[in-house]
Amino acid sequence: VYDCDGGGSGTVSHGILTINSPSDCYEYDLYPPKGTWNQLVKNSRGWIIETSLIVDPITQPECDDRGSVQIWANDYTILLIVGFSTNEICIAYPDHVDYPMNTTDAFHIYRIEAKGLQIKIYVDGSLAINHTLSNPGGGTQVLMFGDGVGGNTSLTRWDYFSYQVFPGF
Repeated sequence: VYDCDGGGSGTVSHGILTINSPSDCYEYDLYPPKGTWNQLVKNSRGWIIETSLIVDPITQPECDDRGSVQIWANDYTILLIVGFSTNEICIAYPDHVDYPMNTTDAFHIYRIEAKGLQIKIYVDGSLAINHTLSNPGGGTQVLMFGDGVGGNTSLTRWDYFSYQVFPGF
């Protein structure tokens, strides 16, 4: 857990992780060499991240390259940041691709599939974003989710977060 300024919190109740970040960042990070992700993930082979979450309406509505709620996924060659706002989800980095939707009305299941530069994001089983990245970007080798910005307000509830480094597609 990384709490940038000491004001955020992560709590679990009834199996739901609530990340409350009133003005700073609060995120869950897996840095190398700590986990299976860091040791085995390869974009050339492909990977999948799946999560179920709901974004609270108090969350600052932005989905830019450093939007309030994010998933960072890096395999040492390609960094992908997926953002979640109150009114959209997006590929936030290295390209910017928006998908308008209400993320505050219910828990939704988000499935992110990557192989090479090809990114697919499904919402509740339906393809929402199908995009080929223009470049691999760059950044830290991490798997992260939560509010990674600071200076924004966000409140999210996460039912689960999982990944596969050998997806078989």
